[in-house]
Amino acid sequence: MKFLSTSVILCGLLLSSCQTVSVLTIEVKRPAEIVIPENVSKVVVVNNALNQPDDFGHSASVFDGGTIKKSNPAINTAGLAEEFTSELAKRLNSLKWFKVYQQRLARSGSKTFLEDLPLSRNQIREINDSISPDLIISLDRMLFESDINLRYQPNQYVYKITMDGRAYPSVRVIDPKGLKVLYTLRQQDSLFWQDYGSGDNVQEALRYFPAPQSCFDDLAMYSVDKMMKKLVPYSDKVDRIYYISGNINMHDAANYVKANRWDEAASIWQYIYEHSKRKKLKAFTASNLALYMEISDKYDEAIEWAEKSRSHFLEMKSEAAQSEAENLNSYIRELQRRKSDSQKLDIQLR
Repeated sequence: MKFLSTSVILCGLLLSSCQTVSVLTIEVKRPAEIVIPENVSKVVVVNNALNQPDDFGHSASVFDGGTIKKSNPAINTAGLAEEFTSELAKRLNSLKWFKVYQQRLARSGSKTFLEDLPLSRNQIREINDSISPDLIISLDRMLFESDINLRYQPNQYVYKITMDGRAYPSVRVIDPKGLKVLYTLRQQDSLFWQDYGSGDNVQEALRYFPAPQSCFDDLAMYSVDKMMKKLVPYSDKVDRIYYISGNINMHDAANYVKANRWDEAASIWQYIYEHSKRKKLKAFTASNLALYMEISDKYDEAIEWAEKSRSHFLEMKSEAAQSEAENLNSYIRELQRRKSDSQKLDIQLR
């Protein structure tokens, strides 16, 4: 399937005293970490993770202005593994690439919540008998941790309240016909919350902070976001710059960009590059042409123009020019990544 891996979604000026550059936000396609086989038309998502006890993995520290009190609070995270798999199935199904089902498992009583064990052959056969999927995605372990801190700030008469929450999902992608694990995907996800609560005591101050269970709901959905990027291609927004000053023709080209008339802008930049003797203009227009090639998904040409721009900046010797050359180094690495990503996407989206 032919596709454009880059699309322009926003153009805005980066304001400075001379307005040398403008910032462009583009949406790019990124490949998934894995390759789902092309013949997959039916997927089953299952929850093979056991709920952890309320008193596992959580710590709290309270400083009331005099002493520090530490404890291990009980936080209920039961049901979050099921929420994770339900949301994962929902998002995968929304792609309409394959039909996605969920199935409850008859779990063995020997597994503990800490064990990261794959589905047994009997469990896979059970799924095969009921649905006969082409692929199984199994959440085999889901652990949560948190560090909650309350610090009284006497100068402001408030408590500073923070919570660092972490989730550790472990997912396996299984070929049910061959009874084998294709991929094992593990990640550590974290979110941080901060607020201030007024009051004469800790309990009153905590009224201003969301309940830990609510925070973990958000964290579970964030973990789904991250896991989706491992399973299927996704869109990412990145900022790019292009140069708009140098002469009146550069301003004309910038106006064409604002009107999304990139071919006309590129013709002006090409003309300036070929006919100008000023190194700065050559550096500016070469960089702009690299961007034009990138949004046209022509990565070899984009890298070539970016390298030309870097060379012209290096020739100028000034500190500002050397800084621009360093920026071009980073851009060239990003273009090389996009070239590699494009090759992977051709396989994943065909």
